[in-house]
Amino acid sequence: MTAQEKPLEAGENRSKTPEPESPDRELRRDLLRLWAPLALVTLMGALLAFRWVGPAPPERLAIATGPAGGGYAEAGELFAKALRDAGIEADLVATRGSTENLDLLRRGEVDVALVQGGLAKDEEPELAGLVSLYLEPLWMLATTPITGLAELRGAAVEMGAEGSGTRALAEQLFEAAGVSVEARGGDTETAVASVQSGEAKALLRVAAPRSALVRELIDSEGGLVPASLERAEGIARTLTFLRHVRVHAGSIDLSAGEPTRDIETVAPAATLLARKGLHPAVIGLLVESAGIHFSSRGVLEDEGEFPSLALLDVPPSLAARTALESGPSFLYRAFPFQIAALIDRLKFLILPLMTLLFPLFRIAPPLYRWRIRRRIFRWYGRILALEKRLHEAQATPEELAEAARELDRFDDELYAVSVPLSYADELYSLRLHLKMVREDMRSGRGRWAS
Repeated sequence: MTAQEKPLEAGENRSKTPEPESPDRELRRDLLRLWAPLALVTLMGALLAFRWVGPAPPERLAIATGPAGGGYAEAGELFAKALRDAGIEADLVATRGSTENLDLLRRGEVDVALVQGGLAKDEEPELAGLVSLYLEPLWMLATTPITGLAELRGAAVEMGAEGSGTRALAEQLFEAAGVSVEARGGDTETAVASVQSGEAKALLRVAAPRSALVRELIDSEGGLVPASLERAEGIARTLTFLRHVRVHAGSIDLSAGEPTRDIETVAPAATLLARKGLHPAVIGLLVESAGIHFSSRGVLEDEGEFPSLALLDVPPSLAARTALESGPSFLYRAFPFQIAALIDRLKFLILPLMTLLFPLFRIAPPLYRWRIRRRIFRWYGRILALEKRLHEAQATPEELAEAARELDRFDDELYAVSVPLSYADELYSLRLHLKMVREDMRSGRGRWAS
């Protein structure tokens, strides 16, 4: 035994061997080093994709309807129920009629409004059309037969309150016909009494054929007679938001025979308008509700004719067109509204993330294996470097003994190396190979000997 190879004294260590680190702690540290950068890349991708995630549907919506008991008030209740069933609070705003509804919508005081066709302008930058719902004929009633607007020249005419759709349509009609009249705007009861007493010559109202208002007018004591409008087809072709219609005898109340004869008149459409920017999911919900309640055959409408994109004063929104032509998407058929809306929003986030995460998860396991095996294989590099140095220098026995002691230090340092149990076999193989090389160096065997 050489001096360099003398045995260790009691209590003496070859080197200060560091305390081995817990394998679980080492594993957690490796996992953190591996997954932290991947999580950071994923987070950055999520933040980038979030730019394309739309807003959530509103929790509350205001709908402008019309006078209590009118057709628009009834329609508003139907839409409000559909919204509430979907978890959206709906506030119904009663108004004097379509003109006021349109003003509220323009000012942004309501989100959706029922508006009589012909009142909005072609260019309404803040508004979007949703659907037209049904036809609302113009009813002209008097105690004596009237056939045309010209017969009312200079007479007092009950044409609805300011802000009502009837008043707006009557003014357009009389202006187009070049007829001046004395406009009156009493409520229905006052208007009927005014015509019956002779103070006014006629009463004009826009209302759906089977509405409570029309029944009230036809059944009123004093015998108000609905009259046909002369040149109704010509009027409809001049004012293109109108449609020439015929209310057939008995179609309102067959048992009572009302009306007693066919009535030729014109009719605008009841339309649903919204502020631009209304959430597409809410638009789809409103269009779906319109399809449920307004698609059946009526006095003037054929089966499936409404709801429609026709007779809208402003262009329909893309969401309304898609909802009407394609119906609810799979998401909204398969899931409750709020869940479907959430998935619909997040799809623009999920798809890019999946595209990003798939390759990241593909490279993560090989990268982890490389990190663990690198911790073992770097020792082979140190051993090979030592062997190469000794071989090139044609080492003496003393140099070989010193190299063997250096390998002893390597062995001590290996106790501080921690790897997961699944890689323990490679660590023990390294220690076995280290022992073989150390023994060859001590015995002077191998390719290093001179």
